[in-house]
Amino acid sequence: MVNAMLRKVFAIGLLCAAADGFAMGGREPLAAAVLVDELEIQERSGGSAQDWEIAAMAQRDLSGLWLVSEGKRAGGRTHEHELRGYFSRAVAPYWDVTLGWRGDLGPGPERHWLAAGIDGVAPFHVDTALTLFVGDEGRSALRVKLAKELMVTQRWQLLPEITANFHGHNDPAAATGSGLSSLEAEVRLAYRVTPAVRPYIGLGWSQRYGRTADYQRLEGNGVEGGQVMLGIRFWL
Repeated sequence: MVNAMLRKVFAIGLLCAAADGFAMGGREPLAAAVLVDELEIQERSGGSAQDWEIAAMAQRDLSGLWLVSEGKRAGGRTHEHELRGYFSRAVAPYWDVTLGWRGDLGPGPERHWLAAGIDGVAPFHVDTALTLFVGDEGRSALRVKLAKELMVTQRWQLLPEITANFHGHNDPAAATGSGLSSLEAEVRLAYRVTPAVRPYIGLGWSQRYGRTADYQRLEGNGVEGGQVMLGIRFWL
């Protein structure tokens, strides 16, 4: 069911993109970029890990197509990998609606979701993304992500970020429980070498809640922890 819905979503996205001028003869030039938001080493009590969040985008007029890879490696193997592909459309100044797909492709059970959300700048210049996910067998999830850029000086930049994940049902195979499943808070201090290159250091904290925490304990994993981060963000 979800796979059929996903095919329809991408068909609709491609038609809307073409209508906005992705096809030859569009009024505005095509803008394309690769954005590396996170490429970092994390040091924590359990050892070190490598974390990434990389996006490729193509945009013209009010519409865009995005492909995002986000994950974590430790001990020479991938522990988490989330791949997202979606269509975005501007509906108001600084606000887009998004529609697409998310795949959980890590070492656990593979999950595929239909994704719909809204992404933009809330009051006080807070970057806000709310995304609803619907999967097979009645699975559902909600992700809320808040971030802000604070200029300390002309080159130093403070980047706090909070991400909360909620699930509608228990999924023991994927070790996620209903309700608030996880909360992550991070802050990075970046130095602008150029507008496109910004190395950073940072601190992070995460915790699992409810049944999700119970599943993690059964697998012998911790449910709360902090880390120190060293990385770089850039775009091409």
